Amino acid sequence: LTGATGYLGVHILGELLSSTQAKVYCLIRANNNKDAENRLLGYLKYYFNDKYSDLVNKRIFVIKGDICLNSFGLSEDEYM
Repeated sequence: LTGATGYLGVHILGELLSSTQAKVYCLIRANNNKDAENRLLGYLKYYFNDKYSDLVNKRIFVIKGDICLNSFGLSEDEYM
């Protein structure tokens, strides 16, 4: 899922989590993996309190990347 830190994206993520059992991989622009995870958690907490916080690394998987870069800025192994 791209755009998960925007209003629409975070609500799409919330809907996916509440109405399905899907695992969701969120591509987040950040300096490192921890910053990416913290950024998404901040938006989830803002809109949904702690409703989805415990799903990180269970159903929500955060990937640091950028859609403007080739292969999203990921290494070849990460991209595959």
